[in-house]
Amino acid sequence: IQISLYKNTEIINFVKLYGVFIVVFGAGLVDIKRRIIPNSLIIVGLILRAAIYLYEIFSLDEIKDILINDLIGFAIGFVFLALVSLISKGALGFGDAKLFGVIGVTCGSFCTYSTLLTSLIISLVVSVIGIARKRMGRKDSFPFGPCITAGYVMVLLLTSY
Repeated sequence: IQISLYKNTEIINFVKLYGVFIVVFGAGLVDIKRRIIPNSLIIVGLILRAAIYLYEIFSLDEIKDILINDLIGFAIGFVFLALVSLISKGALGFGDAKLFGVIGVTCGSFCTYSTLLTSLIISLVVSVIGIARKRMGRKDSFPFGPCITAGYVMVLLLTSY
């Protein structure tokens, strides 16, 4: 996978991927303890992306392609999960949708899709294990932030950028 659509951007890709990692990791830790993803972390992720956009706008000719890819990533991450949150009446937290919005707008469509799919698989495994060990019932909930963190880390480790 390549996060960007242009050449010679290893440093920018590194900043994007690991800047988002710090935000996602922090969100996962807070979500375990407080069952909330703080807006302050979302804002940090958006400020990081805005700073990178400034560089890209002034340095790259392919900014249109980057924006399209990021908007698709945002739609996959935020829009889809925000709809799920609304339809499920909050069973999926809105903070999870906002966190995926940051992932989408920073990392693009493929990384967002891969992270979402991996996170959902991890949450399924956690649910099945929890039910099998009788630590949780079918109607119990658990924070999704750690699953997002694990999914994002797996995508970073299993793909080559």
